[in-house]
Amino acid sequence: MLRRLLIPITLLVVVAGVGTMCTALTGASAKRKLQQRAQRPSTMVEVLPTPGVPDSARSVRADAPGGACPENLPDASQWTRVLPEGSAIDIPLPPGFDIVSQGMGQGPDMPFLVVRALNGDEFRLTRSSRPYHGTDVAQYASSSSCRRWISEVLTDIETGRDTWRAGNLKIVIASYALGTTSFIAFHGTAETAERQAQMLAAVHNARFRGR
Repeated sequence: MLRRLLIPITLLVVVAGVGTMCTALTGASAKRKLQQRAQRPSTMVEVLPTPGVPDSARSVRADAPGGACPENLPDASQWTRVLPEGSAIDIPLPPGFDIVSQGMGQGPDMPFLVVRALNGDEFRLTRSSRPYHGTDVAQYASSSSCRRWISEVLTDIETGRDTWRAGNLKIVIASYALGTTSFIAFHGTAETAERQAQMLAAVHNARFRGR
């Protein structure tokens, strides 16, 4: 009787031992795989947002049609040029514009040249002791901006719109840096994109005496 029982008991012990060994081997294999995965360098690349570009490179973004520094501007070579008395700037006058006043505003922040079209489109030049930007204008929303050298003068140029008039009035702003505390500000308003482009052509074709 005892001999008959020994055979199945032995078989059970052997089977249990083999199962335990297989479980141990499987667990060890899984553990090694986990360790290998942890040690393996990640292949995922984190895509970071492009950092903001400095002002000196912003002309790339503004070279789109209607931007502050477009590739193509109206030809201003035949336009009448205006040399306001007592000023260093020489700027072309777009067709359809007439001089309203010039030589006035000898102090800072006072216009020394104002030109206007029949429909009310206008631009003016003003002496300033600091740079002039769109942030200085109420109800202004910027569309594009750039910085470039114009007649050896570092110039910031912006285009935008007047939000107070439902965005219908287009704006051109420029700031010519003649020195650390000497600037000439250009501020123009236009009803059409065509007139806005003409004002940009005037800004880009300005010249400065002694430069």
